[in-house]
Amino acid sequence: MPKQTLAKNECFSFAVDAKTTGYGKYEKMTNFNEIQELTLSTDKWKVDLIYENCHSKTKTIETKEGYFEIELSEKGEWDSKLKIDLRDEKTNRTCIVTGIQGSTYLQKSNADENGQSVKIDSDNLIMSLGLNFVSIDLNELKLNWKIEPDMAEVFEFYDLENDYLLRGEVGIHRIDKSGRVKWTFSATDIWVNMEGRPEVEITENSIKFLDFNSNEYEIDFDGKEIKKAATTTFISKRSDSARLNDNILKQLWSRLTGK
Repeated sequence: MPKQTLAKNECFSFAVDAKTTGYGKYEKMTNFNEIQELTLSTDKWKVDLIYENCHSKTKTIETKEGYFEIELSEKGEWDSKLKIDLRDEKTNRTCIVTGIQGSTYLQKSNADENGQSVKIDSDNLIMSLGLNFVSIDLNELKLNWKIEPDMAEVFEFYDLENDYLLRGEVGIHRIDKSGRVKWTFSATDIWVNMEGRPEVEITENSIKFLDFNSNEYEIDFDGKEIKKAATTTFISKRSDSARLNDNILKQLWSRLTGK
């Protein structure tokens, strides 16, 4: 099957442990080097996912003849892989996603937790994979789109009207189903709460957030602030936030290196 190559990036990650990845509240996942498995199903599809971190001691995911392959970035030393075993009424197929840079935690929505990192949305598989937010066409097993909306990693996403609300390490992003970023909301610190409290809460008319230091923010569905000063950057004006992003990047580097 043809290989899709979309970008050339050096692999990097700000994540050094469960807390700094933004997944610290998930106590069941204590080692991000473990192989993760998750099954998703709808009336039409059954998808078995196996995620293999680049630091996993046991490497089991290999591309074989007849497999589909999607390459998110050119192969690097620290890239992780995802195996997608797909079954519908007629066929069984396998796709290998390579070039995943950054940390990933496989999580589906449930009664207690609305956030998710993977979801079957109609005939598409939506995923947060390290630095990337992607949509894969399950009928053709090819990329619909791939974006890197955040300066660092992206974590879980939420359903917001007919769009996705994606929590990144630096920004909160509203993204439509064609992969277009409608707006980005950022503050003075990262969206990883070190007390283990939920960073995102969607109410009937607004969205509430907690940052690293448990500062509270509230915005409407158009990304406009209701409570607490912060910065909302629309896609056409992102260059205006370069100074804020540079300060946040320095904070991240200082926390992770101690320098």
